[in-house]
Amino acid sequence: MNKAETAYAEVLAGRSDVAWWKFEGVTLNIAPGVSYRPDFFVMLESGELQVHEVKGRWEDDAWRVFKVARDLYPFDFLAMMAKARPKRDGGGYSFTLMGAG
Repeated sequence: MNKAETAYAEVLAGRSDVAWWKFEGVTLNIAPGVSYRPDFFVMLESGELQVHEVKGRWEDDAWRVFKVARDLYPFDFLAMMAKARPKRDGGGYSFTLMGAG
């Protein structure tokens, strides 16, 4: 895991509504010879399954693959933007929801 993903894992571990999560725990086939391995596969206490993708910067190709996978699979997909906070503001990362579906 990179630093942003490590920080996001800490966020997930601290959430009371998250029953389980796995980093790069599943691979989704989206086309012949094309697969997508989301950063986090998450199960909420309700049993709902979610895919969480964390990026410091979303490139067009990553966004395109994310959207195709979202259209193919019956999970909730959350695209998160990670932004490093300055040390004077406590450091670490903040996460912004860029898209869901």
